[in-house]
Amino acid sequence: MSLPPFNEFISSQTSLSQKIKVIDILFEHSDSLIFFILKHKVFKIANDQDIGNVLRDSKDGKSNIIMIDTYPKYIELVRQRLLTIVDLAEQEGISSFKIDHLTDIIGSHPRLGGSSSNKTCANTLNGGTEDISIHSLNEQKSLNSKDDPETNKKLIALNDEYESRYEGLKFVCFVNGRTRAKIIQIMESRINSGNSWFDEVRIGINEMCDIAIDRAKKYTDNKQYL
Repeated sequence: MSLPPFNEFISSQTSLSQKIKVIDILFEHSDSLIFFILKHKVFKIANDQDIGNVLRDSKDGKSNIIMIDTYPKYIELVRQRLLTIVDLAEQEGISSFKIDHLTDIIGSHPRLGGSSSNKTCANTLNGGTEDISIHSLNEQKSLNSKDDPETNKKLIALNDEYESRYEGLKFVCFVNGRTRAKIIQIMESRINSGNSWFDEVRIGINEMCDIAIDRAKKYTDNKQYL
């Protein structure tokens, strides 16, 4: 598994379908994510015309031109754009069409923990199956165990509680080799945090972008593109 060189991915000569394949590796597949970063006329980051022409507001209130020439920098731009969408959705209120899109983006990540019935595409966390990429399966290896049914039940219960509290969302966390006990601690902390729905969307976006950066580092053969 490898990603194409970044300048090839971002080129205007690269087809939309090829770009979508890369996005699906970095993130989990989401039609809404693709819409916002590859198709939407305001938010999209679609071609090489964006390289070197991206303005980012700095802490001192001035705008700086950021050279977007690597996958991690690109993902940081995706993070920035998605967090802007969250801010706009919060300002617009519950009727905002962006809320459904944000739900689709966060909901694209699989639940954490539990056992898998099919190592390539299914996750049986809640009695059924759930599509899950090979990337997520590899990242969740530290959480999946058939030898600890009580912890499995705990993870399922916490996922249920989280999804009940934050309707339409899934708990997203950059596992990064952390133990099941640590993930449970983080889940309990966020469930009891008093965070708003939009707070959790922001956290979810940051976590999924951290995951994407980690994947970019793993799946890029030539380090010059990092």
